[in-house]
Amino acid sequence: MSKDEAIKIVIEVIKSIAECFGEEDVKVTAGTMPIGGIKCFDSLTCVVATADCLERCNLESNVQSLFVGKNAQGPCALTIEKAADKLIEISEKNQKTNKDK
Repeated sequence: MSKDEAIKIVIEVIKSIAECFGEEDVKVTAGTMPIGGIKCFDSLTCVVATADCLERCNLESNVQSLFVGKNAQGPCALTIEKAADKLIEISEKNQKTNKDK
């Protein structure tokens, strides 16, 4: 999966969920930070978005959220681009696991 493909998938999922909450025409880019940047998104909504991203890519993972990371101060919200990077990592791990079977 390329970075552009991963970003596209994450953006599609974010827009779809935002529309479910009545937020139409939400502008989402690679630099958008869903938590804190889009009204309906919080850590729980992002768990749902993570599951949707994984499902669309036919991936399995125990990662709870693509949209939360860690820095020196503790948990932090991630941008779409950083979430896509996590999705790519999961994809690569799944490919390696499938090859090892």
